[in-house]
Amino acid sequence: MQSVILTKANVWSYEAEFRLITHEPPTAPQIPLADHRYHYPPEQLADVILGCETRGDDEARVREWIAVHGLPVNFYRARRSTSKFSLELVAT
Repeated sequence: MQSVILTKANVWSYEAEFRLITHEPPTAPQIPLADHRYHYPPEQLADVILGCETRGDDEARVREWIAVHGLPVNFYRARRSTSKFSLELVAT
């Protein structure tokens, strides 16, 4: 399962993306872990992509957190393409 999560198509290689996946607490020099959550400065968050099957209550929780921190974040929703095997991102 981890290989599926960590595999990324070459077409997306231009993205400055990283994914955090853990089963154990990290060791230095990794990002600090508290209560099984990674913490980093909120102002580093630029975009949020909501998955195709993101539930409404989860989306509301994310949007509320963003609003509380007053962050200028772009929101996108992933949608399955109707014409090809891919996802499309739609600004919300």
